[in-house]
Amino acid sequence: MLKKLLGSVSLGQASTDDSGHVQGAASTLLARLDRPAIVTDIAGVVQYMNEPAETLTAWSVANAVGKPLGEIIVLAGNTLSGSIVGHLTQALAKGTAMPLGADAVLIRADGTQTAVEGSVAPVQRANNHIAGALVLLQDVTRLRRIADGLAHEARHDTLTGLVNRREFQTRLEAAFLGSRRRNEKHVVCYLDLDQFKVINDSCGHAAGDQLLCNITELLKSLLPGDETLARLGGDEFGLLIQNAGLDEAARITENMLSAIKAFRFHWEGRTFGIGVSIGVTVITRKSIDLKTVISIADAACYAAKEKGRNRIQVYNPDDVELDQRQQEMRVLSRITSALDENRYVLYYQPIIPVCATPDNSQHCEILVRMIDKDGTLVQPAQFIPAAERYNLMPALDRWIIKRVFEVFHKRHPTPELKGAHQWSINISATSLSDKGFIDFIRDQAARHHITPQSICFEITETAAIADIDRVSDFLWGLRLDGFRFALDDFGIGMSSFSYLKSLPVDYVKIDGEFVKNILDEKISLAMTEAITRVVSVMGIEVVAEYVESIAILDKLREIGVDYAQGYGVSEPIWLDESSNVSSLAETRLRKLNYV
Repeated sequence: MLKKLLGSVSLGQASTDDSGHVQGAASTLLARLDRPAIVTDIAGVVQYMNEPAETLTAWSVANAVGKPLGEIIVLAGNTLSGSIVGHLTQALAKGTAMPLGADAVLIRADGTQTAVEGSVAPVQRANNHIAGALVLLQDVTRLRRIADGLAHEARHDTLTGLVNRREFQTRLEAAFLGSRRRNEKHVVCYLDLDQFKVINDSCGHAAGDQLLCNITELLKSLLPGDETLARLGGDEFGLLIQNAGLDEAARITENMLSAIKAFRFHWEGRTFGIGVSIGVTVITRKSIDLKTVISIADAACYAAKEKGRNRIQVYNPDDVELDQRQQEMRVLSRITSALDENRYVLYYQPIIPVCATPDNSQHCEILVRMIDKDGTLVQPAQFIPAAERYNLMPALDRWIIKRVFEVFHKRHPTPELKGAHQWSINISATSLSDKGFIDFIRDQAARHHITPQSICFEITETAAIADIDRVSDFLWGLRLDGFRFALDDFGIGMSSFSYLKSLPVDYVKIDGEFVKNILDEKISLAMTEAITRVVSVMGIEVVAEYVESIAILDKLREIGVDYAQGYGVSEPIWLDESSNVSSLAETRLRKLNYV
């Protein structure tokens, strides 16, 4: 469209005379345009403007003609557009159209401002000599307001109006670069509200939203300058204090801590108190990278929660506990990427009968290992604690169950073969609270034609005691389908004996710390004997873990333990779709004279 307009005016249709005045068809065309247009001579003096241009600039054509273009078109200062005279000069010199900057703002004759876009282009006579310039403009106030609104929404949290995680990250990056280039020092804080979930769950999301807005206003009122306060998601906030050290940060965060302690939230006749846990670290020239800074702040915040909540934790490189949290944060991305890229492998460890009545079935526990991007095999102790702490276990448990069921069916395709094997799968405490978890297990079992009696789910004693009702619902829900269950790490809390009566448990696995010490410690031996006697009376079979030698195995037989598992029986073995679990286990067990 712009090329058409420019072409029409610059063609040799007597568009301008030698002095640059608009003539004939050119003036008729410009008058019909619904877009503001202004024509100047070679000196930049206005020769013509159409009616839309009069409306846009608030100049009448009578007053504008004969005046310099720079007096009619005044662009607001501090923009990328520069002056209209600069655009005119370049257009005439280069012989091509020069667009205005994306942020151009016109100051009208009445003093009001209007967002515009447009260009300045040379106007040629029939002999191709440049006679002047054509300025085409357009009022984009509404469009720019919409664009600015969308840009604001992209950078800000819709509920609180604070900058969001993405914008906070952008400002952190700028601060980090400043620390590298100009040796600046900044402070980063992570804030996590305490007791927010209680209010949100008991009073509803409307109450939770109102609480977040109230806390936002409270925190903003405590900021002395241009600090950046952001909502990172949920009840988490971020704070960037620029050009400051830990002393200034301590003053600000302590004020926040005190104010939130004193704050009371009122909702429908109920009153709640809340708290906040704050993690603090600094950005300096010595900071390794921004990812590490963020990880440290997050780990410090988590440490503040673990140490009792409602407190401030400043990062100290000598803090062993905080360093552990930071390492866990680093492993989180590895856990997630391994899930996305299917980089987990299954192992099994045989469980052999000691005093149990032989039933010709093969028992084993399924174990998981992670393969790092460099191909390194990562042991569970290096990633399971972090997965549990940061709620990644439900996803990992689902991956394991799906994969175990797939392999089990491929190796044992007939009901007879399935019935001759029992595989145990560990279930984390966090998965038990997943409302769709039982349905997921049933769906996968149906897809892979699993005989429920062939699968035993293991749950730790600690998880069972922590939420007995939830565990009971899970066990009974799947018990009706025929699945079996084991209570793992039994013996940590002796009060759990009373719970066994109400739980449909088939096996109790004695905590390995007792088993591996039964030859040397009287208490460990007594505990193992007591658990075996009591549990056997209840009709539950006993499995001993951490069986590391033939001597321990012999002692377990003497005590009357039903099954044994551990490196003294067999180390974990890679489980693939072709290897024979039974034959591999039997080869190892023959050496022990137990097969």
